[in-house]
Amino acid sequence: MTGSTVTLMRLVVLARQVPVNIRFDRITNTVVREEQDQQTNPPDLAALSLALAIKDRVSADLAVLTMGKPFAAKLLPAAAALGADRLYCVSDPAFAQSDTLATANILAAAIRRIGGADMILCGRRSIDGETGQVGPQVAVRLGLPCLTDISALEDVTETDIRVRRRLEDRVETWRVALPSLLTCCDRIDGIVHPRIAGISGLRRARDIPVSLLSRKDLPDLAGFGPGGSGTRVTGSGVVERSTVVMTGAGRGADTIAAAIRREREAKTP
Repeated sequence: MTGSTVTLMRLVVLARQVPVNIRFDRITNTVVREEQDQQTNPPDLAALSLALAIKDRVSADLAVLTMGKPFAAKLLPAAAALGADRLYCVSDPAFAQSDTLATANILAAAIRRIGGADMILCGRRSIDGETGQVGPQVAVRLGLPCLTDISALEDVTETDIRVRRRLEDRVETWRVALPSLLTCCDRIDGIVHPRIAGISGLRRARDIPVSLLSRKDLPDLAGFGPGGSGTRVTGSGVVERSTVVMTGAGRGADTIAAAIRREREAKTP
């Protein structure tokens, strides 16, 4: 009797590590990243939840990949406890001060290095940058179709996936062939989030190592760090926000306009 080979769908989740409290280095105009003040980017956790839901439906191998300082690797075992099969941390001093374009170059090279993917998932934004650029740029670098703002999973097969996109004024349903890249909303409808790791998952995570990838592991990489970045940050700051609470019906626009005028006048020397 001839045995059959089960084809595993290759899933890759891009999980960025971001500061809990965002501060800027006023000399380099970059975000200060300290080991004791890190968390996994919340929208990327939603992407991980979607990847795990896909893995529940089809046979799949799930890799989670992060890029950052070496201590970023310490947050990856939590993904293994939930069901990730492989963990990767891309880290090298040469990658410091990479903008979104250079970051996409590095991540695309890393994905090729670990064997490619049938589906790449990430959050639609990072809470420390809010650009929403890296996911689509990685798709371009890998020559993949990209769908953004995914809010629900409808169906998935070994060849395609059907999802919903939540836009500002409507919800769309799309079917896209694999391989492809999806960027996810902060929550995915119908999927438990966040997932809680059980005892067996925590034990499983102990047996899954984090593989470190540096510049020498990505020989085909071109364009990284300041030299490979198309943008320069010349200044940084924190935006102060004010909140106005209105109750009842009335002249809402006039109330808002008056609040803005008062705020401006209070800041005028």
